[in-house]
Amino acid sequence: MAKVKVEMTDCLQKVYDVRGGMTIGRDPKNDVQLLELTVSRSHARFIVEGENIAISDLGSTNGTKVNGKKITRQLLADGDLIETGPVRITFEKETPRVAEENLFLLEDSGISEEKIARMADRSQMGLVFATGAQMIEIAYRLGMKFLERTGLPENDNTNLLVAFYEALDNARRHGNKNDGNKRISLYFADSPDKVTVAVLDEGKGYDFASVLQECEERDILVTARERYLSGRMGGLGVRLMLKCADRIEYEMGGSRIVLTKFKKAPAKKEPKQKRLTREEEVYKQTLWEELKLLGPERFGSREEITDRQREEEEAGILPQADDRPVDRLRRFQERISAFFLNDKLRLEDEIETEEEEQDFLEGLR
Repeated sequence: MAKVKVEMTDCLQKVYDVRGGMTIGRDPKNDVQLLELTVSRSHARFIVEGENIAISDLGSTNGTKVNGKKITRQLLADGDLIETGPVRITFEKETPRVAEENLFLLEDSGISEEKIARMADRSQMGLVFATGAQMIEIAYRLGMKFLERTGLPENDNTNLLVAFYEALDNARRHGNKNDGNKRISLYFADSPDKVTVAVLDEGKGYDFASVLQECEERDILVTARERYLSGRMGGLGVRLMLKCADRIEYEMGGSRIVLTKFKKAPAKKEPKQKRLTREEEVYKQTLWEELKLLGPERFGSREEITDRQREEEEAGILPQADDRPVDRLRRFQERISAFFLNDKLRLEDEIETEEEEQDFLEGLR
């Protein structure tokens, strides 16, 4: 299906499916509402005629441009850039699909490291699985293995893995609300210029931009604490995702999130350097310390796991609480809860040098 991607910020896009008669404008009655004052109340309309899609200006004050040229009506091609005032909108003719041979339904938690490596050794990979801590852990491990082979620099790879986990955990906790009857779908793609990860849940979605705006307008820790206690998006994690990925697209009301990391800067403009706040750095390091525990030794076939458990029982070795995905998930959430709710973890203003800051962050691990 054709889509339009509206640039909310330099690296955040809201995505809409295109349908005949869909309108753009400042009035809230429009299908795509744009709040810029230079956008007319009724600015433009999409027209679908068979396989062709056109855009028509509705007599707007400042006009509509396609690829830099002012138009009255224009047939759209894949990748066309639409401008309504300062708002940039990209037209996408057809959403790229994952080939059937690259799609996997995850049903068994007993999966060997060798199988994980075979599944991840491709330029595209799709995973579908029921919401649950064990399946999420295996899906994340598959994602880690896929991203290892993309050639991203280590820091970029780490940032994308952190953003990916945030999106995956949001799908579990906020989207599907831990409902084991609902599924999560993941799509990975590696191309010469970028790596993308899409996370789709079966929830009602949320307004990504509004969460970010709320966090920008208020104290980040106070906002995150309030949202976390109410069971909503924490806000700090959302901001971290935005800084760890080069671009985020959200669609279907927020039920589908696409994270992009560029291998080289896009031709249009240089990406801005994104420096994490101290709060975001603590959150990221706390999360990354947990994610690094998801190594190959955590996995094995069902037979291997059973044999290992039998050997441990015969040797009188009690299973470690944090060896189970559900316990590691609980432990991580307790650490993040402490970060949000414990005033002792508020960051001190007297930290001035990078060395002092690094010492402080190390002490919080």
